[in-house]
Amino acid sequence: MLLNKKGFSIVEVLIGMALLSIIVLIVFNFLGFGLDVFNKTGEMIDDQAMVRLAANTLSDELRTSQNITVGVASPETVTGISVIYIDSDSLVIDRDGGQDIGVSGISSITFTVDEDDDTAETYLKLDFTITGVNGFVVDSSVYLSNYNIGGYTETFSSDFPTTTGSNLTYDKP
Repeated sequence: MLLNKKGFSIVEVLIGMALLSIIVLIVFNFLGFGLDVFNKTGEMIDDQAMVRLAANTLSDELRTSQNITVGVASPETVTGISVIYIDSDSLVIDRDGGQDIGVSGISSITFTVDEDDDTAETYLKLDFTITGVNGFVVDSSVYLSNYNIGGYTETFSSDFPTTTGSNLTYDKP
């Protein structure tokens, strides 16, 4: 065996390359994991933003509504009244006046109209649950300011006291 002190043997070079390859593989796995987390976080942020936008839009739209009907059989065919429904992962607010609103990224919505008698007077409350395409869920409630059970004059066209459905029609005063 020759004792050459000027360089590395082939075995030492192979061991060094193997160790370097393992370290590079570990570093790239961490980078790949970080990139996946970054992308998923961006999708979650988008999902949350769309669901919150839909919840705020529905609250503003329905707060002063009248003649609510929950669970219409074919909301796309309703005429002469405003309707809210889901179509192709988008929340559609089809206003009777032709000013449609669409919020994308919404996979489902459930409406429940119920009586709320926690206050001194009894009011109708519209609860809704919105689910985004990536699974983010928002539960919200809107007091229907045009409905006071003690003496309201508008027609409530649902099966009182509780009605649940995935779409609804309404009028604006």
